[in-house]
Amino acid sequence: MDRHRHLIVLLALIMGASAVYISGAQWLWFGAGAAATVVGMHVALVALALALGGAALLGCVANWLHGSMQSDTAREGSKVIHRARGYDLLVWALTLGRERTFREQTLDLARLAEGESVLDVGCGTGTLAIAAKYRVGNLGKVTGVDAAPEMIGRAQKKARKKGVAVHFQTAAAESFPFQDAAFDVVLSTVMLHHLPDDARAMCISEMRRVVRPGGHLLGRVPGRCG
Repeated sequence: MDRHRHLIVLLALIMGASAVYISGAQWLWFGAGAAATVVGMHVALVALALALGGAALLGCVANWLHGSMQSDTAREGSKVIHRARGYDLLVWALTLGRERTFREQTLDLARLAEGESVLDVGCGTGTLAIAAKYRVGNLGKVTGVDAAPEMIGRAQKKARKKGVAVHFQTAAAESFPFQDAAFDVVLSTVMLHHLPDDARAMCISEMRRVVRPGGHLLGRVPGRCG
């Protein structure tokens, strides 16, 4: 039974990815009938997986991505994702395959200008911070912080591979190692909901502290912004 359940959930994920892919502009290549078939198969597979206990399996996947759920640099109760290799997949799923669009919209909302200094809080594997660096140019400075050393390590590798000068360091969201008004723009995406209420309040307070007067502060999750 467990083997069948695992297989069905895997097929459901594959069908889901296919449905997301062809639901965009590419659906014209296949036709509306093909799109409807793939979406229908996905819905059926998800229903069957849930009937066989797939919800529990998906919970295990989520727990695996969150790793131990805590870090020495985070307050007790804060959820810290340590599985850096699974993080990009998680963000892709949260944005329904539109991670790049979500990222570019976030940078548009932040109104980044050349030469500005930017802080990405809960930077994960560094994708947003690296994209921000392209916006602010060589005269600008981008810093990314995350409570998980695994994320910082992967972000640094990404930046080196792309030849982009972004500074990444391990730091808790509740206490930044930066001076007051150190940044023109402070960003945070798909991170604040991992913090308990008191830690979230501290993080927002820190974000306000390090952004300069008249600067921009933007916190965002898929489907919402603030």
